[in-house]
Amino acid sequence: MSLLSLMSLSGRLGLALTLASQAAALQGSLGPPVAPPENPMTLAKARLGRALFWDEQLSTLDTMACATCHLPEAGGADPRTMQDLPGSTYIGWDRTLGTEDDTHSSPGIAGHTSDLHLSFKKQTELGPQLTIRNTPMVFDAAYAPILLLDGKATADFIDPMTGQVISPVGAALESQAIIPYSDQKEMSFFERPVPDVIADVRASAPLALAENVPADLAAWIAGRSYDELFEEAFGSPGLDIVRIGQAVATYERTLVTHDQIPFDAYLDGDVNALTAEERAGYDVFLARGCVTCHPGAIMSDHEFRNIGLDGPYDDVGREFITGMATDHGRFRTPTLRNLALTAPYFHDGSALTIEDAVEFFDVGGRHAAPNKDPLIVPLGMSALEKSRLVAFLGRPLTDPRAANFEGPYERLGLYSESARRPQIYGAGTAGSQGETPRMWAIEPTRLGRTINVGVSRATPGAPAALLVSPEADVLGSPFQGATLHVRLGPGASSYRIQVASPGFGEGSQSLRLMLPDTPALAGTSLFAQWLIFDPHPGGRLAASPAVRMLLIH
Repeated sequence: MSLLSLMSLSGRLGLALTLASQAAALQGSLGPPVAPPENPMTLAKARLGRALFWDEQLSTLDTMACATCHLPEAGGADPRTMQDLPGSTYIGWDRTLGTEDDTHSSPGIAGHTSDLHLSFKKQTELGPQLTIRNTPMVFDAAYAPILLLDGKATADFIDPMTGQVISPVGAALESQAIIPYSDQKEMSFFERPVPDVIADVRASAPLALAENVPADLAAWIAGRSYDELFEEAFGSPGLDIVRIGQAVATYERTLVTHDQIPFDAYLDGDVNALTAEERAGYDVFLARGCVTCHPGAIMSDHEFRNIGLDGPYDDVGREFITGMATDHGRFRTPTLRNLALTAPYFHDGSALTIEDAVEFFDVGGRHAAPNKDPLIVPLGMSALEKSRLVAFLGRPLTDPRAANFEGPYERLGLYSESARRPQIYGAGTAGSQGETPRMWAIEPTRLGRTINVGVSRATPGAPAALLVSPEADVLGSPFQGATLHVRLGPGASSYRIQVASPGFGEGSQSLRLMLPDTPALAGTSLFAQWLIFDPHPGGRLAASPAVRMLLIH
């Protein structure tokens, strides 16, 4: 048999295995996920994908990794969305905070232009933007034939540079893996060119910003470049967007819970894997029709449904992808595995607890809609039924390894969650309009690099100066009506700019600050503060709080 025939047979077998594994998952037997034949699983490729998944340097401002929004202890979802604060609540489609269509969503990358200057956004100013939907879990995503809440990541993996179909089926993970690198709210500026993504990967020392890198991963990287790691993982030289997607997808196929949750043992015949109350909850799950949309061990049929969550002018859901009005408000049915780890629930994060989600379905949803799924009707469950159902949806569906960060739940430390990130200190001084200017500095402060230091809530059009000093004045000293929290003197410098005029940033501006390229300064700090020329009853100047910037390699 020719090599071409063997490859064709391999492709057909891979497709058959993919479809068989998905069918088995719906029927109750959840085995290891199947990779497309064009991207076979290897240990080296999984390790490379893990490095890429946790590397914040692959975002344009070095502030976001895939793992930032998909933490293992949250089942690959984002626990930051549980904070009921403006910093994690997206204003929704009506552009008004505090209304029904608000979304508990993930803080992503700060808005910025292609030349990496920060750009003002109405809700988040110069800080991290918010994604428009609650973050879906990445654990067990390998079993889904299509991914993202609206199905944007399809089963066919296409090279965005050439249009070539790399994998015709079974490659939703590969399709999804490359999307964030060019998404203006997740890891990029608007329509970041693919060659820029490749250049950023190639220029980055693998996991240079990460902490607590597991010993086996660190030993495998061993100081090598990404080019060298890609060559080992794929068996030939070459670093491109297709291989990035394939490596990340390979790692994500290791983030699975099969044969780990108590419900798996129950399905395999171990009745005692569930308590009496949990078994009673499973009976409710079956009797009340939950199993229709959440069948088998994978606990999802992967269909798109309008469950009556949104009003007619809220999130359009699947319609955004298909353009069909019948898909308005429809979203992909999620798995229930690891449900207790992944709060909040629904695409808008409006259900903060499992109890909230159960109550939502018990009353038959929140809104009527022409295409509301006919399965979503008032159930009229008793309090006992609800409590039993909640019991079943908790421990029986939760992977116990998560609690101890074992296996695929072992995590690395991100720069963005470490004490090394810039720290705001001191009090600002309000200007003539009663607003206190706000300091922005969120990028890694690496020697020899250029970072953004921004200000917002300043008087539009006013002259401003950024003071930078090697010494802090923590208690503060009066200066022309403002309180200085950096010391003027040897080594201090100032950078003058003008705050944006009304309608062009609403009192904001950012400065690209070049940090010293002196290795001996690693571990020392610089301190910075904005002064705004803005005469007010107390003096001539308004001031922001100050920021401490720890210099690192």
